[in-house]
Amino acid sequence: MAETEATRLWRPCARLTWRAEDAPSTLVALCGDFTRCGSAGLRSLLISLDAARATLALLVDDADAAERALAAAGLRHLVWRLLRDESQPLAAVARLARGFRRVLFVGAAAALPPHERIERGATWSLDAEGTRLVGWPAALLDDETFADVQFLFPPPAAPRFVPHAALALAADPTQAWGVVAVVQTAAALPTPRFSEPPPREPGAVRFVCVSDTHARTPAELPEGDVLLHAGDFSMTGKPEELQAFLDWFASQPHRRKIVIAGNHDLTLDEASYGKTYSRFHRTKYDTKSCRALFDRAAGVEYLCDSGTLVDGVTVWGSPWQPEFCGWAFNLPRGEQIRERWQQIPTGTDVVVTHGPALGHGDLGASGLRAGCVDLLDELQTRVRPRFHVCGHIHEGYGVTTDGRTTFLNASTCDLRYKPENKPLVYDIVPKDLSDSG
Repeated sequence: MAETEATRLWRPCARLTWRAEDAPSTLVALCGDFTRCGSAGLRSLLISLDAARATLALLVDDADAAERALAAAGLRHLVWRLLRDESQPLAAVARLARGFRRVLFVGAAAALPPHERIERGATWSLDAEGTRLVGWPAALLDDETFADVQFLFPPPAAPRFVPHAALALAADPTQAWGVVAVVQTAAALPTPRFSEPPPREPGAVRFVCVSDTHARTPAELPEGDVLLHAGDFSMTGKPEELQAFLDWFASQPHRRKIVIAGNHDLTLDEASYGKTYSRFHRTKYDTKSCRALFDRAAGVEYLCDSGTLVDGVTVWGSPWQPEFCGWAFNLPRGEQIRERWQQIPTGTDVVVTHGPALGHGDLGASGLRAGCVDLLDELQTRVRPRFHVCGHIHEGYGVTTDGRTTFLNASTCDLRYKPENKPLVYDIVPKDLSDSG
């Protein structure tokens, strides 16, 4: 058999064993007739895949017809990316596959890689980055396909409790996570799903998240309703740094602009600055004047253990993080910092803290974890937010889920303080709209 572009991209490999936790790192490439996607079978299939946190992409010849059919069925918001008129769909999937561990290709057998014997569930391996393609040559409207995919990708279970033994290890987050990881997981979600978001769902509020810009503001930001900054917008909180940030932040077109401070924003922590300023500044700056800059910035909302409401979506912001080299907004691990987390209202939709929760975006280059186990416990057992946004650990950039909450580390700067990471974007439907739908 002659080698084609498809066979050069994909190589046969052994059959895979699927687990529920594989879904968040899976790209589902759908190829078929979407003019009938209002049917119960296909609609249920797409909803099932989305509920399991898989990422969906369409490979179709008639993109306009597919878009109309999906919109008519109320499904367009589920699709991450739609590929127009791809003559070599597998090559297109290969381009999208980076960042995903597996690709589930659902479509006609003719669209799969040429192979001497195409079997149900046969697999191929992408040459680059270890991504695997799983061919599923069955009709999209087939009830058997729907049942198969539901079996492969059941919706993720809500996290189990944080063990008391982990809370007792609060001073050593790496050991604490070793205990927590026995009973729950932090499943990585592919970053492209959030850095290159799909069309927004009707009625949804779009959040654009950045953090740790360190006076190096992103050149371009995605459109959205809310621009959210999770702290460390300066290097050491000098007044000129604060003003430059506010000038940039206030000028952005997003109709709501929300920011919290981080450990580098020294002059906003009045309680600690008097003790630490000599390590960072030749002269002592007036903290009240620095704080007043935010009050005067048009359209900027500064949160410090406080909240706000955005079109029915509740947001709470807090700058604290566990002790870290004597910077701003540091508190000892354990009871003192837990008291701050206990101020977060139960049921808050979006929680923004500068530091990460244990296990989610907190792994440093050293291989040690820096997240707060008490924050994780409060979020999982009481607050139960839909999204948690943080920064602080630059190398922790990315998105994870515990099965209930989506955790975003939106650090813009990398470990070398270069603004290499894209803003992360998510949509959230206010509870009154989602409940009524």
